Amino acid sequence: MTVLSGIITWLFNNDMSLAIKLGFLSIPFTVILSLETGPSYYDFGAVSFAALLAGLYYSSRFTASARAGLRTGVIGGLPAAWNSIGIISSGWAISPGYAALGIAFSLLWLCFALAVGGFIGITSAVIGNIIGHIPIFRRIGPQTV
Repeated sequence: MTVLSGIITWLFNNDMSLAIKLGFLSIPFTVILSLETGPSYYDFGAVSFAALLAGLYYSSRFTASARAGLRTGVIGGLPAAWNSIGIISSGWAISPGYAALGIAFSLLWLCFALAVGGFIGITSAVIGNIIGHIPIFRRIGPQTV
């Protein structure tokens, strides 16, 4: 139980920005939504929602909300490594040559998935930034990433 409490304390530490916290908190929801459809499909809905919240929180400056969305999207896209491990293990079952090819393709896939997660995060954070300028949602005081 001490490991779990240490992780929770680290996750909710004030030194860590809200964008990183939202990115980590979106991972379980991304995994749950992706497990329903299979290992080759990823539902970035939770990442998009977390980045929208980050953009809304950091809506006082456009660059801060875009950076927050990038951080949230890349961290929230980490479950794509699960599919990369599946590619490597299936290649290893055939031969070491296919395993090397699987490692190369899995690294490309991981980079692509993290880039897609970052793009989704930036797009959602910009939308959150636009929503944050509506007087009802406007925050008091500047926030930076």
